[in-house]
Amino acid sequence: MVNGCGGVGAISQIWRLVTDRLPPWERCCEEHDLAYEQGGPAAWRKWADAQLRECMLSMGYPFRAWAYWAAVRIFGGSHWGSKD
Repeated sequence: MVNGCGGVGAISQIWRLVTDRLPPWERCCEEHDLAYEQGGPAAWRKWADAQLRECMLSMGYPFRAWAYWAAVRIFGGSHWGSKD
C-alpha cells in the first residue's frame, strides 16, 4: 500500500497540513512503498532502501535522505512484503 513518507504517511500528512502540498520527495517514498509491498529476498529490500536514499539525494535533500535510509533499515523489516 502506497501511503507516503513516514510511518503510515505521517510525515506526508503533516507536511501537507503545514504547506498545503505534498513533500517534494513524495515520489521517492511512493516508489519505496511499492517495492516494500512487493517484497522478496533481503537483497531486494536493501536495494529498495538504497534507491529511496539515492532518490532523495538526487533531489537535494542529503540529511533527510540519510535519516530516512537509517529509519527504514532499522524499522522497516516488519513491513517488507506487507500488503496492508
